[in-house]
Amino acid sequence: GYTRSMSFGRLALPLLLLVPLPTSLEAASSRETGTGEITLLLGGIAGAGAHPTFGAGAGITIGRGMILGFEATHSPLRGNVYGDPPERPDAVLRETAGGGLTDLNFNLQYQMGPFYSKPQPYLAAGFGWVRSSTTATYQDSEGAFIQQEASTHRLANFGAGLRYPLSERIGVRPEVRVFVGNDAFVSFTAGVFYQFPSR
Repeated sequence: GYTRSMSFGRLALPLLLLVPLPTSLEAASSRETGTGEITLLLGGIAGAGAHPTFGAGAGITIGRGMILGFEATHSPLRGNVYGDPPERPDAVLRETAGGGLTDLNFNLQYQMGPFYSKPQPYLAAGFGWVRSSTTATYQDSEGAFIQQEASTHRLANFGAGLRYPLSERIGVRPEVRVFVGNDAFVSFTAGVFYQFPSR
């Protein structure tokens, strides 16, 4: 009887050590359904030239490890011309006054691995709209003229990132995402998120 008790004790001790204890980190990671968060984003895009990008987003937990979000970002496109070429065939580009790429999208994040891991890898996918605009000055035999272009297209997006909690409410979120549609580009962003307390 003594030998059997000792064997069970030796086996039970390491098993108990493997059971994750509830911590503030785990509570922040596996949040309750309905918990919200806001995120500030900063980074860059490539594929439509290389440009900085900035924006913000909001999300809500809809299940364990799943966050439904909405994001809005803007990328200044100074120095690049998009859209149709000018109607005058002998026109020569002289100057670009500026432009922008504005993206509005809905997305779903799915966290992979243990919900109390640090960092927490996730996959993301969604859809939205992107509006591109530019203003350019051209010169031809008739003189200089300005042409403005703007268009809006639907885009699908997919990517991956890491959620790294710094505290129970605040964390950072580096991410890479690919946008595919009439326009195609890749965004690289680093976000700082704040999770609202659960009710």
